[in-house]
Amino acid sequence: MKITKRQLKRIIQEEYTLLKRKGLIREGRMKEAYGEMQNDILELAQNQGGSIVTHEATSAFGSRMGMTDEDMLQVLMDMVDGGMLRRTPDYQDQYRMGLEMVAFTVHPDYY
Repeated sequence: MKITKRQLKRIIQEEYTLLKRKGLIREGRMKEAYGEMQNDILELAQNQGGSIVTHEATSAFGSRMGMTDEDMLQVLMDMVDGGMLRRTPDYQDQYRMGLEMVAFTVHPDYY
């Protein structure tokens, strides 16, 4: 049996709507989960005297989500951009030694 693209799109849309009504699909959860992970990272850093290393964050939060140190470094850099964390003065040297060694400190406004 052949179906057209239009028919396929309609079938997919109907199935998607059905799953959404049953509560099996919830939209917008990723943004919320990302924010929760950032809050957890910030709390861990605060509890460790104000600093955190990329690999510590990956081990504590990212590994259960299949994240690598590279993925976690991006999360931490987003937190720097958001003003929650700061890069350490020797950031470039740490980066050259390996992503897992890059350290960040909690911004004073978040301590």
